[in-house]
Amino acid sequence: MQNIEVYDVISSRSNPRRTLPQHVIIQISELVDKNELQPGDQLPSETQLMEHFGVSRNVIREAVASLKSAGVLEVRRGLGTFVNKKSIYRGFKVQPHDLLDLENLKHIYDLRVEIESGAAAIAANTRTKAQAERLEQALMRVNQGAGNWQQGAQSAIDFHLAIADATNNPHFKQLMAYLHEVIHKGIRTLRYKADGSERALQIEHEHQEIFIAIKNKKPSDARNAMREHLRNAINYYQLRPSKKKNNE
Repeated sequence: MQNIEVYDVISSRSNPRRTLPQHVIIQISELVDKNELQPGDQLPSETQLMEHFGVSRNVIREAVASLKSAGVLEVRRGLGTFVNKKSIYRGFKVQPHDLLDLENLKHIYDLRVEIESGAAAIAANTRTKAQAERLEQALMRVNQGAGNWQQGAQSAIDFHLAIADATNNPHFKQLMAYLHEVIHKGIRTLRYKADGSERALQIEHEHQEIFIAIKNKKPSDARNAMREHLRNAINYYQLRPSKKKNNE
């Protein structure tokens, strides 16, 4: 792969979270996302890919097959494998490996900030009395689960999805449900790092501020409260020293 830098896959074999095909998939996908491999570009031969990544032919074939299934690559009979010209239009998807990298996790949270702060503002305008009551019940469950980081993480997700429901916009509901489903582990990690700390108390206060703004139909306050809440979450995660946890 001329003029393209990728890190040595072999050096990451010790990472138990990823298989070798996943490493190759990640690297090729990132090259496409960064336009270092552009739509219509031809991939090197299997042999060249094997030498470049330092893996077996089966690993390359499995990775390429997965990327073809995902619509990133296409095979032109008699010519070779190319980056799909329509790859730029492939469906939005958060990859699991994005959650393992702090920079990517920050990007995802930047997306959440804009989407969910907007959803909170809309919910403040459109929520019904019944939806406000359900949001309050969700808030109570979050507070009740404050002493259990796993329970608290799920309750926090339910609270955010109750806000999506209060927008009365099915697209907000679908997008936020998808984001929370795929980043569930990331949310659990943030909650775990906050467990038993001043941040846990701060989270309760932030949720309360979001709820009050939506209940009182104050869109600007709701937007700002949600923005502050999500920004604080990722900022705390970056500053907090790692905690040792079993089975993770």
